[in-house]
Amino acid sequence: MATSMAVAEHPDPADRRLPRTQSGPSLGRLREVLAGYARDGIHVEYGNGDAPVPSIEKVDLWGDETAFVTFCLVEHALLVRTSDGRVVSSQVRSQRNKAQLHHSTGLWRIDAMRTLGTWADDEGCDR
Repeated sequence: MATSMAVAEHPDPADRRLPRTQSGPSLGRLREVLAGYARDGIHVEYGNGDAPVPSIEKVDLWGDETAFVTFCLVEHALLVRTSDGRVVSSQVRSQRNKAQLHHSTGLWRIDAMRTLGTWADDEGCDR
């Protein structure tokens, strides 16, 4: 998650760090989003200055190569026009997600992710 958030601050869908943390549909979707940001001349900034850190709620291991991780992410994300620094969109949200991870070549990568709940505030996911 930290890698994808860092790349969104300087969008580059070809960033070589991405395949180390994402794969499959998750990597494809992330590259599409980053390509859109780059095409539109925008980037992400975080309202409180730091990228959000997911709060892990549950981890289910399925054998040695698959894990499902449920987590909450509270973020204050700003979409900013790179040319002049103008905020074009501001979003505060709490979001519960479930990620499927796959382990290979010594790394865990996010293969897929789905949203379980979203709230338009920063109150977290304990609801």
